[in-house]
Amino acid sequence: EECDDGAMVNDDGCNSMCRREPGWNCTGTPSSCNTVCGDRLIRGGEQCDDGNTNNGDGCTSQCLRQAGWTCTGEPSTCTMP
Repeated sequence: EECDDGAMVNDDGCNSMCRREPGWNCTGTPSSCNTVCGDRLIRGGEQCDDGNTNNGDGCTSQCLRQAGWTCTGEPSTCTMP
């Protein structure tokens, strides 16, 4: 087992086969899984992920879309309309 969060579902960081899913870090027993901002994958509560943790480019260091910007894709490309 790479993780075990007690849930038998996918897309929460630890899949039903107890394997860590891409874009997540899992620690502890039971496992607690959190997304990895800056890895170019949009997971969990992330609104965007442009592969960095720089602010001011449309996607914040917490992987949230900045007001007035549009972000699409993985990795995210953000533009100001």
